[in-house]
Amino acid sequence: MLLMLSAAELLRKGEEDSKPRGQRAKQMAVAFVVISAIALTTLWASYGFRYAARGEGLQLNPPLAQSVHYLSRARETRLLADVRIMSDFYTSYLFGRIYPHGIWYYFPAALAIKSTLPFLFLLGLAAWMIATRRMTGLREILFRTIPPAFHLAIAMSAGMNIGLRHILPMYPFLYGLGAGALGKMIERNRRWIYVVAVLVVWQAVSATRTFPAYMAYANELWGGPSQTYKCLSDSNADWGEQLKSTKAYLESHGIKDCWFIYFAEGPVNMKDYGIPCKPLPTIGTLWLEEAADAPAAVDGPVLISAGTLSSFEFGPSPLNPYDLFKHTKPAASIDYAVFVFNGHFEIPLAAALSHAQKAQFLVKDKRLDDALAEARQAVELAPNAVKTNALVGDILTDMGRSQEAVPYYQKALPLATTVEPEFQVGWVDGLRQKLNAKQ
Repeated sequence: MLLMLSAAELLRKGEEDSKPRGQRAKQMAVAFVVISAIALTTLWASYGFRYAARGEGLQLNPPLAQSVHYLSRARETRLLADVRIMSDFYTSYLFGRIYPHGIWYYFPAALAIKSTLPFLFLLGLAAWMIATRRMTGLREILFRTIPPAFHLAIAMSAGMNIGLRHILPMYPFLYGLGAGALGKMIERNRRWIYVVAVLVVWQAVSATRTFPAYMAYANELWGGPSQTYKCLSDSNADWGEQLKSTKAYLESHGIKDCWFIYFAEGPVNMKDYGIPCKPLPTIGTLWLEEAADAPAAVDGPVLISAGTLSSFEFGPSPLNPYDLFKHTKPAASIDYAVFVFNGHFEIPLAAALSHAQKAQFLVKDKRLDDALAEARQAVELAPNAVKTNALVGDILTDMGRSQEAVPYYQKALPLATTVEPEFQVGWVDGLRQKLNAKQ
């Protein structure tokens, strides 16, 4: 944005100086190169001028070679690998529904939900004025519409739907467009100044009433921040930033014995913030191999983050170990994104995932008998889960008991192809290869 503003300013000055067009174009080209070099150097310096994605001594999880192996495109650069992986495999969540991939209208919907109504009014006003030719100045209009339109088109085609933050660069241009429309209206009728005053006050009230949980903001048409989690997830509603407020809530209610299904557990340790709750498994803890013991049933209080409550990472109902909470009214809400449930809750799939994780740890330690016992417990708890059946098959294969592994693979494969198959495609090829190897 700064680059474009600088180039526009240079063009304006060049025109005022009445310099030849070729000379002005050369000046803009030089400015473009200089500004780009400064930006790149500044950004790269913040990473210590290193190429590696992680600092010295740290490794990517999973390793880059493994990540690139799963890409659907035949040719990918290392720079784009993570973006492509997200596009291929990451799920989307919109209006309470989980999608296996990105959906094209995600960002327009997110823009409508998370933008303030005064801002949307400005956009509508500008569009009407441009359509009716009440706002002139083609160069200014193009400067404020082409960059955000291009950015939005790229975002809509990328297939990675995890947050409005990906289109934030659009806002300065669009606010400028709306301000220009208001300026034209004021020129026509000074009473529009009162409209501006109302919009400014409305904007301030709408934004600040969400304090301190700004991430969960949604405008009034969608029910405000208390309803955001029903429409959007991930960084639109919850990035695990509520630990201080959660601690205050627990202390004020005298709660010391509780369970917490915390969205950011793994990268963030809730114990560091004085949270006394016991953790339950999440996609993050399973992926990062952070142990989280889960019994088959728990008694509240149970706290669950909005990011996990939406289940956009686990998948739809049969794959979601915490699906029952989506159909239970919470006793309280903390910062619009941590929900408190009281009562008795059966969570056998969560317990199965916990036992499966323990089994994987034991396999790494070469304790295959103990690993098999844990994996069998996982199957007993979740007999219709692909992962639990495939894991027992894998452990039996490692133990040299290949024929005993076959029934577990044979059960896992149809489950992968019939139970929410769009969300389990990663299992199918591997299970088929394992079965073919045993024939």
